[in-house]
Amino acid sequence: DNVSNRCDVFNHTYYVDSSEPVMTEEVGKPKYGTNDEWVTTHTSIWLNATDNPDEPCKSGVEAIFWRYVYDGTSYPLEDEIGAINGSELETLYGYTDAEITDYWWYVEYDNSVEFSFPEECIHVLYYWAKDNVSNKCDIITKTYYVDDTPPIATVDTISPYCQEINETNPLTITVTAIDYTEPCVSGVKNVTLYYRFSCYNNSPWTLWTKWDGVDDTSPYTWQFTAPYGPGFYEFEAVSVDNLGNQETQTFTAEAILCVPLNFTYELKHGWNLITVPINVSWNA
Repeated sequence: DNVSNRCDVFNHTYYVDSSEPVMTEEVGKPKYGTNDEWVTTHTSIWLNATDNPDEPCKSGVEAIFWRYVYDGTSYPLEDEIGAINGSELETLYGYTDAEITDYWWYVEYDNSVEFSFPEECIHVLYYWAKDNVSNKCDIITKTYYVDDTPPIATVDTISPYCQEINETNPLTITVTAIDYTEPCVSGVKNVTLYYRFSCYNNSPWTLWTKWDGVDDTSPYTWQFTAPYGPGFYEFEAVSVDNLGNQETQTFTAEAILCVPLNFTYELKHGWNLITVPINVSWNA
């Protein structure tokens, strides 16, 4: 002061953080697409935030905010548990961006959050993070396509019903597979053809057996050679999509093939004895 009295010297260190957090995204399995944009309702999604990990002046991540739009409705809904009104963020942190203040947000006061989408089809995700001194990153947007529905495969009708089929004269069997419904489907990944056999078009039938692996390219076709020879063959196709949603095998015939039993005899002059196997059934 004016007569040379002085106080002690005080020392205080300040850490100035003007850098925004950085966000990354992880998508669990099942997933599909160049940007992992196709998922199921069972696929976990992680949003992760870091605050200048190599900078000694970082204040640290305080919270992650996210919301999504499904079928024209923004979630979370108003006053939903675990959500915050964006207008409160203007009061708390001074954020004036309408993309923040006009919506409700899920909030996680941590540097990572895990969630999944509860409904099928298109979800547009919005997310961002802030640090402890209110630096925030830009809002990041990504569109997800949620698909829990398996495709449907059907064996095309075999015509004519009876044909002479063998290894040198195979039958081309075609399957039609469709993945419903655009634009949310991940698409057909592959189709498996099953068959079974009966000598007389009734019991006993063999067990259903895969024929010649899976086909992953449309049109889905197989060359069938009737491995049991003459008789009756039933066919069923089962498809799976790119997220692993698999059609349920019903063990029901979708198409039927009859391979006739043909005999060729060279008849001699005079009497000829020809024996032909037949199946006879009757009710007493």
